[in-house]
Amino acid sequence: MPAAPIKRDNLSPVSTLLLQGGDDRIRLLDGKAFNKYGCRPYPVADCIDFSSSTASHVSASTYDALESFRHRLSESLSTSFPEQVYAHELQQLRTRFLSLWDLSSQMAVEMIFSASGTDAHLIAASLAQTLHEASLHAIMIQCEESGSGVAAALCGQPFSSRTATGDVPPARAAAGPTMIHVDLRAPDGSARPAAQVDADFELAANRVLEQGLPALLVAVDVSKTGLAAPSMDAIARMKNRWGAQLTVLIDACQFRIDTAALHAYLQLGCMVAITGSKFFAAPSFCGALLIPAEIAQAMQARAMPALLRSYSSSAEWPAHWPGANELTRVPNMGLLLRWEAALQEMQDFLRVPAEEVHRVVTACAETIQQRLSSDPHFRALDNGAAASNKPATIHAFIPCRPAPDRKMLERSEVESLYRTLQSTVQADGRMYLLGQPVQCAGPASSPAWALRLCLSAPLIVNACGEGNDEKAALNVLIDQALACLTAVAATIDQL
Repeated sequence: MPAAPIKRDNLSPVSTLLLQGGDDRIRLLDGKAFNKYGCRPYPVADCIDFSSSTASHVSASTYDALESFRHRLSESLSTSFPEQVYAHELQQLRTRFLSLWDLSSQMAVEMIFSASGTDAHLIAASLAQTLHEASLHAIMIQCEESGSGVAAALCGQPFSSRTATGDVPPARAAAGPTMIHVDLRAPDGSARPAAQVDADFELAANRVLEQGLPALLVAVDVSKTGLAAPSMDAIARMKNRWGAQLTVLIDACQFRIDTAALHAYLQLGCMVAITGSKFFAAPSFCGALLIPAEIAQAMQARAMPALLRSYSSSAEWPAHWPGANELTRVPNMGLLLRWEAALQEMQDFLRVPAEEVHRVVTACAETIQQRLSSDPHFRALDNGAAASNKPATIHAFIPCRPAPDRKMLERSEVESLYRTLQSTVQADGRMYLLGQPVQCAGPASSPAWALRLCLSAPLIVNACGEGNDEKAALNVLIDQALACLTAVAATIDQL
């Protein structure tokens, strides 16, 4: 039986809604006002977020827009059933997204909303498996460069103690997709040559497919530390050779790709997993899966995977998708608000001319990399930008003690450094949020942990400025990035 309309002004506050409809990763830590990413469910004026590879605080302007959106939702919910309002608003968001990214008229694409990028991977793998009798072989990058729960999600295994629908995730049988991993980095932490990585992906795919077995290839653009693989040319070669026997999912959950790249992946027949909560800095937990029409039609001819009943709501699927009505009808108002925030940030970013974005990103990359390479507190990780001719927006570095031999910090020290920066006001009166520590290799193949200084869409938009303020606005962002690295160095010296 559908839920009754909600009394006017009885909808939870924005700050509460932004914490709803996710899994354990979104909740506030016990006794704390922030979640595991160090983010609060409201703007924090004295914290500079260089953390968009992981999570960011919602901006003040977007939060104000969400207040207005919540008021409109409250009006609708006073006269209509919640699941009807939810379905209507998600369809509006879908239409706006496809229009923003020139997908509504350029090509036929289905968009399935998901609680997170990890959930999008689970949905993609579940749908891909329906196309084949034999179990899939999943080929992906090394786990350290991917999302922490992605490998489990691809196998249909739980990646949290509860799902976004509130269910306890069902345990899956041990037999699932066989996982094959390809390293993006060499043992010393340097980025492997793109041609070698492409060759490894193709070799792994060929070994599986030549046996007549199906494969799901998960390409990444971009990884936790800013790498992309395999190349679009390699993907095209594999798709042309193997056809429907090979399903390709692009992990673009960082969403650091432009419209042309998004179109190219979809035109190749690849599914694309995205989020609005990384580069576009919306609150955590707003994902989606984009599926080209031809593949979607084949999937629609199969039964809805039973597993998805614990992870997805019917309104999050296109209304015409067979089997969507088998899913829960419980609305996820938190997901709705988070995607509204993402669309606000996307609209602002996509208004900025591409050459202006390139100007800001290039200037910041040059300054940040120069500081990372010249300061003994840091070892910069190769981000592969030179090979791609694309300025980086993720700058990963290994924190080091400068004397006497630039020893890399231990994992516990890097985690302490990360937490201190986001919770302690620095000498300049600010706190700094960086991308979470990520495991990587270091000199002499020693285990190492890196932090990440990242540019987000809102930071870039602000740095572009207008008219005579362009140079000053860019300098503000560069000064903030350098001040952040200065705070990192000073904190290292105090550990």
